[in-house]
Amino acid sequence: MTVLGDRNRVIGLGVGESEDTRASIEDANREAKLNLIKVPKGNGSWEDTGEDNSSIPFAVEGKSGSVTVELQPAPRGTGLACSDEVKKIMELAGVFFVCPVVFSIVEAVNVIFAFRSFSCNFYRPSVVFCFMEF
Repeated sequence: MTVLGDRNRVIGLGVGESEDTRASIEDANREAKLNLIKVPKGNGSWEDTGEDNSSIPFAVEGKSGSVTVELQPAPRGTGLACSDEVKKIMELAGVFFVCPVVFSIVEAVNVIFAFRSFSCNFYRPSVVFCFMEF
């Protein structure tokens, strides 16, 4: 497994398989460079007026197999209170204040595949409308 990032907005996730260790690392690097995800950044709270966008603008959810990863925006100073796999990926994306929740048994491969499914969810926020009858 390989996770690439520029610590600004872009991360790449790749998994390589081969009998030789070096060949599998090269395959994972190649796949990570081809599967880049642009992570939108924003303020984690409506009270936060700082210009340093180091959170995500809205909640997103990714799923792979039995693992579901949910990312909630967090205000400045919250930090990353999560597993090591999620922390490494979020730091490489440049997101330092987020509340990740991982459901089910955590396996590193499934967590990375769940982050891959974020690429289509980052630009489609789920909006819930409440209708009231008067």
